[in-house]
Amino acid sequence: MPRYAPISRRCTGITLLALSGFCARMAAADTTYVMDPLVVTATRVETERRNLPGSVTVIQRADLLATGATGVLDGIAASTPGVFVTQRGPAGFGLGSGAAGKLTIRGIGGNPNSQVLVLVDGRPDFTGLFGHPLPDAYALSEVSRVEVVRGPSSAVYGTNAMGGVINIVTHRKRTVGNSLALRAEAGPWNTYDGEITALGKFASGLDYRITTGYTTTDGHRKKADFERSHFGAALGYASGPWDFRGQLTTTPFETHDPGPVSPAITNDRWIDVVRNSASVTGTYRKDAFSSTLMVHRSWGTHKFYDGWHSNDYINGVITQSSYSFLQRFVVTAGADAKQYGGDAVNDTTGYDYGTHHVTEIAPFATIQAPIGNLANLTASARAQHHDRYGWFLAPEAGAAVHVLPRLTVRTNVSRGFRSPDLRALFLFPASRDTLKPEKTFNVEAGASWRATDWLTSDVTVFRTKASAIIENAPAPPFPPPFVNRGEFSTKGVELETRWWISRIHGRLSASLQDLGNQTAGSAETVVGGTVVLPAARGRIALDYQWVHNLYGADRHQKRLGDYTVLNATLAYPVWRGIEAQIVMRNLLDTKYETMPGYPMPGFHALVGVNAQIGSAE
Repeated sequence: MPRYAPISRRCTGITLLALSGFCARMAAADTTYVMDPLVVTATRVETERRNLPGSVTVIQRADLLATGATGVLDGIAASTPGVFVTQRGPAGFGLGSGAAGKLTIRGIGGNPNSQVLVLVDGRPDFTGLFGHPLPDAYALSEVSRVEVVRGPSSAVYGTNAMGGVINIVTHRKRTVGNSLALRAEAGPWNTYDGEITALGKFASGLDYRITTGYTTTDGHRKKADFERSHFGAALGYASGPWDFRGQLTTTPFETHDPGPVSPAITNDRWIDVVRNSASVTGTYRKDAFSSTLMVHRSWGTHKFYDGWHSNDYINGVITQSSYSFLQRFVVTAGADAKQYGGDAVNDTTGYDYGTHHVTEIAPFATIQAPIGNLANLTASARAQHHDRYGWFLAPEAGAAVHVLPRLTVRTNVSRGFRSPDLRALFLFPASRDTLKPEKTFNVEAGASWRATDWLTSDVTVFRTKASAIIENAPAPPFPPPFVNRGEFSTKGVELETRWWISRIHGRLSASLQDLGNQTAGSAETVVGGTVVLPAARGRIALDYQWVHNLYGADRHQKRLGDYTVLNATLAYPVWRGIEAQIVMRNLLDTKYETMPGYPMPGFHALVGVNAQIGSAE
């Protein structure tokens, strides 16, 4: 591929609270309820949210679209307390240590952000050499829901889950029939975004999903172009107790970094990336027993403007079995093995960084023990073996106590870790076998209150201590090697409220955090919310976020201005299954930055159309 060729080319929280109260009075007579969602990510088996001791947020696809999100991760940040994602424009995150898309949970993320684990249907998804996810590789067209575990989850998922886990659950049709969905929109700066999703299921038990999408923009600044294509396919078959599914995705994208406004960047800083993934999963379920085997691979190629050219991969196998007995007493045990690595060369200088890989093997187990209808106890443990540093034990334990039928109090203690990535072990410069895992220890307590059938609230307090953080040594030789010397602590309070009243629904979230010295790319105070209202035959979705005490560097350096952003989405049906839509972003025309020197765009709007033929359920 030629180097420059295109791939295919205070409004305040009070306002939302008042609005939600008005909506409640408006529709109080309607039949209403909020379901307690089934969550898979926290324990690897379906469990009611009320029985989990940790902090979990579930975000449906409709919630992501209601925020006017351009990608999966920024939609998550708009809906989840304690989560923050940096941006530099209307589309495209890029990658690298200074890129946008820095993802933090409770201030923990790393640079590059490899301290939060992203999963796709339970499959770990990160680059084999640098260990971080790629936000531009996750297409909204495939998403059914997203489950976010706030706090360490290494006992269940291993390396990189030291700050939390984001599991992207892809769409699968559950009822017989076929459906076709289309979403397309266009806006300023030659911005075009579209996707098509076809879903189907046959009486024979065969089901399929085919998705394709394309996004392009010139960006609101010079040399801020972004272009992405996406194709995904899934094929499944279910018969009796057996269920099989195979998936394949490819996402080529090219992004340009305009650099900070001052000092201005004169050269064109482009990145050309192709990411691919494939998995095959087989599941057997009968009565109280279930067993799953997944074989997965993800791989990609990265080319940078400065001559960097790398190939990386993850190959893995995950197996687990669960057995339920004695009224919901569940035991889950399994093993996780993966090898990740790659090779790199600088085409400009001719320097060859070589080919490297590491292997990790880990048995794990989880026990869920109910005490009648009063409480649910959960304990998990993982013993992970890394071929460079040996064994590491990650335990987790907690309890959810149902004090009243509508009130649950919970507490959780967990240990998280991140294995040293290949960048630190072998590349910049080689530290080899001297590095140990980064570690976190988290203690939290919370309460969930279902005030009525249509209103639920959740509050969490937490404290996390981190140690053995991998940093550059402070003294010669030059360049300085990496060593385990960093440490920090964070603490805070998180609030989440959801309501669903007939066609009126929404959520309000808030987080107040003391991040200590771990302030880069994360805000100490964030208040946000989304509300969806019926309007004539259509709907209006309002998305709000207020950010206070955001910093561009650690130790409270490079403080950025506080800001308020309000987005609105208007949708109106025009013909059978087709609706026109206008997305208005930054209605208040706020001037703000989430990264130093990268001003975000002011008010702008995109117009588009959504079409749905057949049921997607």
